[in-house]
Amino acid sequence: MRIILCPSTKTIRLKFLYPFSITAHRKYTQLRHEEQRCDDGFSLKARDVTLLCKQVLSPGSTDAGNSDALFCLLQACANKRALTEGKNIHAYMLVSGIGNDVFLATQLIGMYVNCGDLIDARHVFDKMSKRNMYSWNVMIRGYALHGFCEDALILFDELQKSDMQPDSFTFPSVLKACAGVSDLEQGKSIHDYMLKKEFQSDGLLGNALVDMYAKCDSVEDARDVFDKMSQRDIVTWNAMIVGYVRNGRYEQAVETFSLMKSGGVRADSITISGVLPACGHLIALKWGKEIHCHLIRNGIESNLFVRNALLDMYAKCQSIEDAQHVFEKMVVRDLVSWNAMISGLAQKGYCDEAWKLFGQMQLSGVKPSLTTWNLMIARFSQNGKHEKSLNFLHQMQLAGMNPDVATLTSILSACAHRGALQQGKCIHAYIYRRGFEIDVIVESALLDMYAKCGYIHNARWVFDTMSQKDLVSWNSMIAGYAQNGHGNEAIQLLVQMQQIDLKPDLSTIVSVIPACAHFAAMQKGKEIHNYTIRNAFDLNILIENALIDMYAKCGSLENARRVFDSMPDKDVVSWNTMIAGYGMHGNGETSLTLFHDMQQASIKPNHITFIAVLSACSHAGLVAEGLQYFESMSQDNSIAPTIEHYACMVDLLGRAGHLDEAYEFVKLMPFKPTPGMWGTLLSSCKVHSNLQLAERVADELFELEAENAGYYVLLSNIYAEAGRWEDVASVRARMKEYGVIKKPGCSWIEIGNKVYSFARADGFHPQSEEIVGMSDRVAIEIKEAEYVPDTDFVQHDM
Repeated sequence: MRIILCPSTKTIRLKFLYPFSITAHRKYTQLRHEEQRCDDGFSLKARDVTLLCKQVLSPGSTDAGNSDALFCLLQACANKRALTEGKNIHAYMLVSGIGNDVFLATQLIGMYVNCGDLIDARHVFDKMSKRNMYSWNVMIRGYALHGFCEDALILFDELQKSDMQPDSFTFPSVLKACAGVSDLEQGKSIHDYMLKKEFQSDGLLGNALVDMYAKCDSVEDARDVFDKMSQRDIVTWNAMIVGYVRNGRYEQAVETFSLMKSGGVRADSITISGVLPACGHLIALKWGKEIHCHLIRNGIESNLFVRNALLDMYAKCQSIEDAQHVFEKMVVRDLVSWNAMISGLAQKGYCDEAWKLFGQMQLSGVKPSLTTWNLMIARFSQNGKHEKSLNFLHQMQLAGMNPDVATLTSILSACAHRGALQQGKCIHAYIYRRGFEIDVIVESALLDMYAKCGYIHNARWVFDTMSQKDLVSWNSMIAGYAQNGHGNEAIQLLVQMQQIDLKPDLSTIVSVIPACAHFAAMQKGKEIHNYTIRNAFDLNILIENALIDMYAKCGSLENARRVFDSMPDKDVVSWNTMIAGYGMHGNGETSLTLFHDMQQASIKPNHITFIAVLSACSHAGLVAEGLQYFESMSQDNSIAPTIEHYACMVDLLGRAGHLDEAYEFVKLMPFKPTPGMWGTLLSSCKVHSNLQLAERVADELFELEAENAGYYVLLSNIYAEAGRWEDVASVRARMKEYGVIKKPGCSWIEIGNKVYSFARADGFHPQSEEIVGMSDRVAIEIKEAEYVPDTDFVQHDM
């Protein structure tokens, strides 16, 4: 037998010059008719390996001490992963005393490596009294091949400390290990060693370097090696293309594929499976179709991996018809095929079709995986089908599947959007029991769920107990505070976030600007505005719209208009916000002028635009104009008035003193009146001292919302102004009967870049004594100045 190094594959093959024995040779000759032969090697079926082992190792066999025969059998065991037979050979070698043969021991290590038994492979390696370079390479390769990358690097370090020197067969495995643990520093060190020892970065070594750099997220270094290679094969191009995709450089991936084609290199299934996802991420349907045509021309379209990549690309490009065409032509479909098609349909909004296909998949005998269930839950949740998402979770558990991080994140999102607090709490309990609470993604989803369900204290508890807080966590908590009316806490959290050197991003700013608006904290709002300018966020239309709203609500219409006028592009939200800003400050005519400018700019108004316009008319007392715009909504703009528009009209008529018309308007409108609408009319009755109508309105109001203390206080003050003290007492008695308690009022002021809030009988402020003392002194000075206050609009204490 002679050992031959195959030049094409760089692997060792065996060439039989003399059979191991006459008996074994007959068996070998018989089996050769069934085997798949190559030019300089052999391949046996697994059952034949067992037969040969029994033949050679049987008592009395003339092959028992034949090293060539044992070497051949070990190679056969390695090829067919026949671990049991390989161990029998190992045992025989130990008993017969030929276990110290370097070449046989190395072949034994290779057998164990190929069979996945690295413990026994290392045991043989450690017991070797003498090793050659091939022994080291086989062991290092085994560790790298099976994912024990750190062990491979440790062994490589031991190799360097020995009297042996790495060769060209060592580095591909070591570089693969560096890629496996993303150890860029070690990879660069090995590259430097290769350059120092003048190893050529071409062929196998060049491919390994490109792959290592790409997997260590250093795609520029990968490209540098790629460009310097004098010879590139299909493996080289694939490593570069897949590396670009891995690092999100999708355009470069497609460009490299085009360069490969122009160089005359023919793509294989790995190339296509790499470049098509790039087209999908770029939503580059034209490029994707060109690659599809290339597949058809080169006859590789039928490959299952390629068809799945095609299907996924069309789905991500939302070209559902093309995706369905590919899917229907597939003779064989695996789980990936079904998942891609279901995801594409659901992502496009075809949830019913996705649900039907999900059923067809199971009828065809393909069992949904955890990924399939997660796709269904996530996509349905994203399409607003939150209840269906929650149902999928139940079905998934009945099918014996346990949720993972992706499942829980999607389910918590569905609970948040549905306001399903109880189900969210159940999920929280499940997370705690299964130990998922230490995952920052799950914790952030929990926080968001509690915040959107209005349980801000629970959200803060989750935030405070998080094992790690990233930017998403801080943003979720800040947004939760802002959305639930806790603007002061949102601003304070932003300050804390900056104190730990965590830089706010776009989401942070979008959340915190409305908090400044809520508390009229204009100084803090200006600081945030300056921050957006320094970080180039000010050109984002979401930020610009939020800034307009903040300045308007803080009373600085000049700054609001300055932001509005500086915007290169304005959407309908920009116009609506500016119109509403002028309206809330009584500049109704300016609001209407801006509305006409909006129409001149060919921006189509929506229902929110008319809420802003009608509100502006109400604040400015423009009754005729308000009635005209209300009529033009449906007649000229095809917008059906909603209950919010009717509420604006009630406010408009009530403020102008047209109380009877406002009352009739409420009674005749096509919607059931809300408590807020009746409350608006009751306020107008107080302003215009219409006690008779106030009582009728109050009767309607208390039938709808008997527990709101504000309405009782309002009616009580109307009675007090009319001097009807018995009725005042009656209102108080009714409040007591229903257990209605008036919440104390609260005000706030911004001093020294900090917002302070004050409530009645609040002694929590550190300077409360000084504040009360100053209030008393001001009251004395007012009295001494003989100032007589106007008490017409003062609310009587209840």
